[in-house]
Amino acid sequence: MIFCLYKKYKNNFYYPAFWIILKKSIKKQNNFKRSIYTKAMIMINGGQRLEGEVIISGSKNATLAIIAAACLCDSAIELHNVPLIEDIFDMREILYSMGCRTHIDAHGVMVIEPNTLNSCFATHPKMHSIRAASYFMGALIGRFKMGCVSMPGGCKIGSRPINYHLDGFEALGVKCTMVEDKIFLNSKGELSGGDITLPYPSVGTTVNLMIAAVRARGKTVIKNAATEPNVIDAANFLVSVGADIKGVGTPTITINGVARLVQTVPYTVSPDHIEAGTFLIYCGICGGDLILKNARADDLNKVIEVLKDMGAIIISKNNIIKISVDRRLKASHITTGPHPEFPTDLQQLMLSLMAVSDGVSTITETVFENRFRQAEELNLMGAKINIQANTAVIEGVEKLEPSKLAASDLRGGAALIGAALNARGVSVISGDNYISRGYQDIVGKLSSVNAVIDYYG
Repeated sequence: MIFCLYKKYKNNFYYPAFWIILKKSIKKQNNFKRSIYTKAMIMINGGQRLEGEVIISGSKNATLAIIAAACLCDSAIELHNVPLIEDIFDMREILYSMGCRTHIDAHGVMVIEPNTLNSCFATHPKMHSIRAASYFMGALIGRFKMGCVSMPGGCKIGSRPINYHLDGFEALGVKCTMVEDKIFLNSKGELSGGDITLPYPSVGTTVNLMIAAVRARGKTVIKNAATEPNVIDAANFLVSVGADIKGVGTPTITINGVARLVQTVPYTVSPDHIEAGTFLIYCGICGGDLILKNARADDLNKVIEVLKDMGAIIISKNNIIKISVDRRLKASHITTGPHPEFPTDLQQLMLSLMAVSDGVSTITETVFENRFRQAEELNLMGAKINIQANTAVIEGVEKLEPSKLAASDLRGGAALIGAALNARGVSVISGDNYISRGYQDIVGKLSSVNAVIDYYG
């Protein structure tokens, strides 16, 4: 076993060994019944109402941004409420390939030692797996004034060009050159602040430019900036370590560059509003009564408004959201868009809900062109979904039929789980490797609230 690990990882022997031991401990803690070496399927016997409490994990998207931002700091960084998901472990592998030591425990406490970072090359193969790996561009420019990154990847939900990122970097004095699948960045000295107006309020671009600008000379103004909760959390982290950022949560962010970033107290990652929204929608699909703890309703105003209009009863107070659904919900019409509009990351789950809602619903997707990919799978279950350009027209049915399903991306996989929870009978979903990228122990959490669900194979 040890010889095999050494042959596979060579100079990274100690880290992968620790990584595998940690993942085994997490598997044991959450009662996972699958091997971390195989891509298991999820088996669901649907038709059960959901009853009980769910503790929402830390934000996936915020944590990924914060991990990259931590590379700018001059002292060890301690993060709490880190979700134990595949994307986090993959980001750690990228960090390790650049010499940066990290530690994480089964309670979601992560320590990053940026002073051990000794390479400006983020070219690990995992770069092709995570879209948020693009944040290493801003981190390397901010720290080393230069860098090389592999083209970031992620779920195939549509075109996600990085030209906004590169144009923004050039406004800060960075020369960007693309060679095959590598991006070379060089500021030829100190970064200089600048005025940047984004053509679109891109989350990734906003975060990347914010990371790069906090250690640039002078003032940077980012206009038409994204205002999503994970952008706010990344900015709050940077402020907590000494960055000077104004206008967080508004379309205009002003950053005054500082010389050093040092953490004095641990930082707690905000709750994952997409996971909270996922469980709210699951309750809408199945019916029942759920209490979500460590969940911020203010991050989900549009989602909660839509679910209430459809007939759900939702009450929130002190980071607790309660939802009660005792009948089939009504049809609705939504259009996705940048925050505070309906989040594209929950659109696919709404497609599953609308498939069993009473009446004809529509969803218009304005962010990604390939976010209706699971519609074909839902139609195999008896749904009546018709895709017309970027709009889905859904004629609700009373119940879906169990089926063998295949997830093709993270949120689409979560949506198929929702559909299977509704169908009376046994469904099997392949592609858990997508789902585990963004949800910490989704099978265990659903099992705890009366769902009949487990790993298979």
